[in-house]
Amino acid sequence: MGEYLYCAVNILGGLALFLFGTQESARFFRQNFSGEFRNKIETLTHDKQGSFLFGVLLSAVAQSSAVAISFAIGFVDAGLLSMSGSIIVMMGACLGGTVVSFLLSLHLFEYAPILFAAAFFLGKLENRKIWLFAGILRCIAMIFLGMLFLDFGAVQLFRDHAFRQMVLEYSSSPVIMCVAAFASAAVLQSRSAVIALGITLAASNALPAVSALPVALGAHMGSAVIVILTGFNGHLNSKRLGFATSVYYLAGGFLFIFLEPFVHAYMRESGFSVENELVYGQILLALFNIIVFSAIY
Repeated sequence: MGEYLYCAVNILGGLALFLFGTQESARFFRQNFSGEFRNKIETLTHDKQGSFLFGVLLSAVAQSSAVAISFAIGFVDAGLLSMSGSIIVMMGACLGGTVVSFLLSLHLFEYAPILFAAAFFLGKLENRKIWLFAGILRCIAMIFLGMLFLDFGAVQLFRDHAFRQMVLEYSSSPVIMCVAAFASAAVLQSRSAVIALGITLAASNALPAVSALPVALGAHMGSAVIVILTGFNGHLNSKRLGFATSVYYLAGGFLFIFLEPFVHAYMRESGFSVENELVYGQILLALFNIIVFSAIY
């Protein structure tokens, strides 16, 4: 019983630290970059390509597509970004939000302690650019530290054969895992956290290959709930962007359902691991969403 409690503390603590890292990233980004970005919005978003790239970079640096979309909503309300431009930014943010998951799949979180140490000491320097870099690095290090604790707790927990078999009974159902991922993304307000949990399960051999893409799909569609909550608290244009983004996530997800069996079969034949299928499936889903709506928009 004591061993289970120890594992649970590591898993819950790691998840809390992961979410805290994403929240700190959003806070740090808003406080230190909003003014600088506002002065460059018009030059960066003068065309569709620039708007899309801006969304990708904003989401990747802020480590959250929800943060990037909330920025776009703020820019629309302030009149700094057109409605059509904000939709392109949102599409770029959808792709940029997969960067964190990709980095986690490379197991770079194992270097979290040294990254945190580097961020701490660089933050002591008086150069503003270095200080900003240290702030971003500190947020990434906190996310990675959370993943490190998650991974450690899960590995210890799933060494118990009976517990792993119990989890496999549920994780072997693609429908259950898709719904669970959707609900988790909505509750935790973080698609990356859900993918991180999926990576942890995959590394512990507790996530079957058949459920990898459904987890990515559920997390992707769960992002629509986050956007609705963000956009519907603002003005009319914010609500319109929130509605358009939620339709973007949900419609693209539903269309991808028809391709999921073929994508899964191809990835298995190509030798993708469960972990890679989860992460690259999320990236492929984002690209599919972009291609579909670029043809329409």
